[in-house]
Amino acid sequence: MNPIAIFLLSFLSILGVNNAKNQQSDVEVIKVDFQKEYKHKKFPYTNYSMTIQKLEESEDYPIGQVDKLIVDHNRIYILDSSKAKSLFVYNRDGKLQHIINKKGRGPGEFVLPDNFNIEKKTGNIVIMDTNSRKFIYYSPKGEYIKEIKYDFMAVDFILDKDDNIIVNNGNFSAEKTDGFFLFKLSQDGKMLDKFFPSTPLNPSVAAFNPRKSLRKYGTGISFLPTVSNCIYLLDGNKSKAMYEIDFGKDWPSKDFFEKAANMHPLKVREQILDNNYAFFLNYIQTKDVLHIDFYKGKNYSFYYNKKTKQSLLLSMEDENVSFPLATYNDEFIFIKYNEDTGEPIVVFYTVDFDL
Repeated sequence: MNPIAIFLLSFLSILGVNNAKNQQSDVEVIKVDFQKEYKHKKFPYTNYSMTIQKLEESEDYPIGQVDKLIVDHNRIYILDSSKAKSLFVYNRDGKLQHIINKKGRGPGEFVLPDNFNIEKKTGNIVIMDTNSRKFIYYSPKGEYIKEIKYDFMAVDFILDKDDNIIVNNGNFSAEKTDGFFLFKLSQDGKMLDKFFPSTPLNPSVAAFNPRKSLRKYGTGISFLPTVSNCIYLLDGNKSKAMYEIDFGKDWPSKDFFEKAANMHPLKVREQILDNNYAFFLNYIQTKDVLHIDFYKGKNYSFYYNKKTKQSLLLSMEDENVSFPLATYNDEFIFIKYNEDTGEPIVVFYTVDFDL
C-alpha cells in the first residue's frame, strides 16, 4: 500500500497523542466554505491597520527571497536560503546590524541555512543546516559559539520555552525516526523525548510538508503534520489536537488514498490537483486569529477569529506579496517585494472580519 495511504488510514491514531502523555481535549472544527469567498477586495487590502517597515539594503548580499522571518521587540531577522544564503539581522527601524553568511563545511559554517530560531534566554541565533545535519549557534552579534550534529532526517525545528530543540523529521522512513514525528533535543544534542507516533512515508512526500510545521504558541508549540488538516499543540510533554480544518468534499478522503494506494507519490499529487482538492496547507496564528493558506486551483488565505468565530476567505493574486510569514503580538507580518527591484519591505497588519 502506498505510504501516503497508510498514513491517512492510521492518522486517527495520532489524534491528540503522545501515548500515555496524551491530554484529552475537544477539537475545534473550523469549516472553510468556498461559497463565502470574499471577492470585493484582494489581500492585503483587508485590514484594520497596516504599517510598513523598509529595510536597509546590502549591496554585497542583496536579499532574493525571504524564506523565514522572525520579529521581536528589538530586532527583525530575515533568512534568505535561496539567493544570498544568509541571515540578515536588522533593528526595528530597519537598519542592518549584521549578516551571518559563513558558508562552508567547517565549524560555524553552513552549506545552506535552511531554518533558524532565536533562544529566548540568551538571544543566541540557532541556524539549521540540513545538508551538514547540524545546528549552529551564534551570539546575538553573529559570533560563532558552537554546533550540534544530528544523525537523522530533519525538515523543520523550533526552540521550546526552555530553549530545547524540537525537530520535525518530516515523517521520512529512516532508521533513526523510531516511528515518531517529533524529537526533543537538549542544548548539547542529547535526545530527551519523542512525540506523535507515525507511520513513515516515502521521501517523495516531502512536497506535502508545510512551509513551517512548527510554531510557537503561548508556552507551547503548535504542529501541523505532513498530509494533515489537523493542528496540534505540544506543551511540555503533553499533546492535544487543537483545530481540525474542515474542507468537506474539497479535502482528499481516506477512500481517495485507498484508491491511490499503488500510485507513485508524485502521481498522487497529480491526482489531487486534477480533482481540485484543497492541499499544500500551511498555518500561522496570533492569540486571537488563526490564518491558514492552501492551494485549490489558486492560492487562498483564510482567517478565523477564535473569539467571535468569524471567518474570512480570499484569494491571493499579487505575486509580489508573500503569505503571512510571522506574527508579533496581535499582528501578522508579510513581505512585499518591489515590482522593479525585488527589494523586500516588511508589512505588519491586522485583518478586518467586518468587510
